[in-house]
Amino acid sequence: MRPFVFMNKKELIDKIKTDTQLSEQDAINVVNEILENITNLVSQNQRIDLRGFGVFSLRSYKARKGRNPRTGQEITIPARKVINFRLSRVLRQEIKNKIKNNL
Repeated sequence: MRPFVFMNKKELIDKIKTDTQLSEQDAINVVNEILENITNLVSQNQRIDLRGFGVFSLRSYKARKGRNPRTGQEITIPARKVINFRLSRVLRQEIKNKIKNNL
């Protein structure tokens, strides 16, 4: 048994459609709009704080020296930016409680 259940975008749309009685097209529009807004705002280096859920932000990493693990040759790892998500304490605790109750 897998420890996690994975959900893709289509399954998320179906779940929202079922739970809210929205039409399929409305559910698709809701999911797409949320994801598009998160993408646009984070790419503009804006922090998105969804209280009780978590925070989306852009994290910058400076260029640094590294080593190729096969050859040992020193290389330069370029600077980069990555999307970061930090779970809120409220949601983290809620998930822990649900996991504990299901055991």
